[in-house]
Amino acid sequence: GLDSTTALQLVQTLRKLCDGGMTIICCIHQPRENIFSLFDQLLLLADGRTAYFGPAAGCGEYLESLSMPSGEKLSLPPFTTVADWILDLMSKEAVA
Repeated sequence: GLDSTTALQLVQTLRKLCDGGMTIICCIHQPRENIFSLFDQLLLLADGRTAYFGPAAGCGEYLESLSMPSGEKLSLPPFTTVADWILDLMSKEAVA
């Protein structure tokens, strides 16, 4: 794995290639918010199923439009980044 600084530099380089017209598909694990914000599109999988597919910047808003099976509305917790919140929501511990 890469340290966070190297990961950011790599994704910034990939972003420049995309801006030049290249299509890049990648998988990233536990991105920092400044890395997450560089992505255009997001495919979010949960248990092998599509949980979200669309603009990365719209994922938080989409998730806040949903409710838990208990009826509780989802809401981005204070002082939490969207990337971290997604990880919390998709983890087995969070939904158990």
